[in-house]
Amino acid sequence: MRSNDGGQTWNPAVIANPVVATDKHHVLPSLAIDTDPNDVHISYYTQHTDASVDLDMANSHDRGDTFPENRTVRVTSTSSQLPPTNIPLTNAPSFAATNYDRQIAVCYALGEYQSVTSANGSVYVGWGDNRNTLTEPVNALDPISGQTHPEEDVFVQKVKVQ
Repeated sequence: MRSNDGGQTWNPAVIANPVVATDKHHVLPSLAIDTDPNDVHISYYTQHTDASVDLDMANSHDRGDTFPENRTVRVTSTSSQLPPTNIPLTNAPSFAATNYDRQIAVCYALGEYQSVTSANGSVYVGWGDNRNTLTEPVNALDPISGQTHPEEDVFVQKVKVQ
């Protein structure tokens, strides 16, 4: 949604991401308005039906009125899988679980770790994804002992806008 009169009235909501049959979810968006206010950029995570995740960016050149599909850019160079963040420790009725990283909350993976900004005529995106892997040390007390799985890492990239 956007307002052309300082919030007195609002235009109808616009879908920024393309509708693709293999996309399950589009989540955790970030928005930047370029130095030319006609240029609006929205980056977001896309989860596909095969459970893989990418970071995409929709671009508008008309102040956010439209986000044409041909201006959507895949930011990530490779899809990644979500890490094991909901590892059961007990069964019902008193279910308990843990994240592979015991310092992080259960089911927490992507977090708020993505942002888009523009500076000096360029658009930059920073995000976290799970393309890198980690092999857990062998430990009899660890429910995923010795397993290899995705691990979060942080990336920054200058994006060529369509």
